[in-house]
Amino acid sequence: HNFLLLDPYRRVRRCVPVVRDAGQFVPSLAVAAAVLAGGLPPAGVRTEGCSLHVGPRAMPLLVEQLPSFYGERREGRRSLIRFPGGVLNAGKPTYADYSFYDLFYSEQQIAAGQRPTVDPSVFRDKVVFVGTTAAGLSDVFAVPVAGKMPGMQVHASVLDNLLSGRFMAPAPGWLGLVLVLACALAASVAIAWFGVWRGVGTASLLALLLTAAAVSLFTRGTWLRVTEPLLATAMAAFAAVAYQYLVEDREKRKVKGLFVRYVSKDVCDQLMADPARARLGGQRREMSVLFSDIRGFTTFSEGGTPEEVVGLLNEYFSRMVHVVFAHRGTLDKFIGDAVMALFGAPLDDPDHADHAVQAALDMLDELAGLNERWAAEGRPTLAIGIGVNSGDMVAGNIGSSSIMSYTVVGDAVNLGARLESLNKEYGTSIIVSEATRALLKGRYDIRGLGDVVVKGKTRSVAIYEVRAAAGRAAGEPA
Repeated sequence: HNFLLLDPYRRVRRCVPVVRDAGQFVPSLAVAAAVLAGGLPPAGVRTEGCSLHVGPRAMPLLVEQLPSFYGERREGRRSLIRFPGGVLNAGKPTYADYSFYDLFYSEQQIAAGQRPTVDPSVFRDKVVFVGTTAAGLSDVFAVPVAGKMPGMQVHASVLDNLLSGRFMAPAPGWLGLVLVLACALAASVAIAWFGVWRGVGTASLLALLLTAAAVSLFTRGTWLRVTEPLLATAMAAFAAVAYQYLVEDREKRKVKGLFVRYVSKDVCDQLMADPARARLGGQRREMSVLFSDIRGFTTFSEGGTPEEVVGLLNEYFSRMVHVVFAHRGTLDKFIGDAVMALFGAPLDDPDHADHAVQAALDMLDELAGLNERWAAEGRPTLAIGIGVNSGDMVAGNIGSSSIMSYTVVGDAVNLGARLESLNKEYGTSIIVSEATRALLKGRYDIRGLGDVVVKGKTRSVAIYEVRAAAGRAAGEPA
């Protein structure tokens, strides 16, 4: 019989070497040729388990159900065909073929005593298949090794397998399952560990290596199904990328919602690029905190209309926040007429003390400019006091289950607030602690004010007035 099977991709990969019909084995064309070539009796062809024995050769068989059109009386199993030439065969003829015209003409030449076009000796001790090769006669098939083969070349390949003992065997079924799980896991872990782009690159490299391994095994006679592992890799990579984007987008929205109004655009962009840097869960770190408060604000607010008070405060706060952002600071909150700002959180800043003090000096300069304009407009002017302290603080997303904000807590924070309130007593505008002064490294015009015991402390702390940075005129408070 002539049972070459087309797979769903219209390629010939398998054949049915024998079928059982009415209790007898009916061999395929290739098996019949092998029996004749080997001089085997009919009993020399038998099936045992998953093998077809043709004389001394055992052809592996796939345990698969044959299509229903074979009929209930027929029993058969499929065999993979190992095509000579390998994957790079590219459809080139594997076995020599000769046209009927050349053979007929050669016979005429021999009869005429001429040298024939085809020497008859080429057929000595050979198995010869006679068939058609013209594509229009529909006996040409696509094969896995690329290109197309005439049907008789496909049958010759099956016979070659039987005579040489070189068969195509499928890889164990468990290996396919292991590869599916391993590839899916590897792709997911790669994207989670290396990020989207490098993870996708790693997954693509994995797919290429798997394909190369399958090609190498194929040329050695082992058929490894890679469709399922490759699909598993692609699906796992897609799912991991989608999850990453969903999680990152959620984290970015969370970070943006927390910080967009409290940090500069540059700092916000850095946090959006890497939300993990915010460390919202809480972290102890060294940073500086700045408190500024308007002196005599109660008297001012009682003497002006609500519109005047709100308008003046909004203009003042806008300028102060701009200064804080310009020095990589974070606006923690407004406490009535006071401003609380952080330096060194949520992004690390090794120069947090310098940035805090520079911001304090610039806040005085900005206020001086505002007061000059307000005075010219006949509006009230303001004076402020600023306290800066540095030290270990706990920064994080703090609040209730419904309302939270990013802030800092700790003794160092409380000391910063106490330093601000001392300005009125000492007649100064900026007071910093010993911890902050030590981090400034002498780059400012600093005057010692002595040791004080602030409220809530039992030990005295050294405090200092900062009047200006070196080479810069001090911003005179109004």
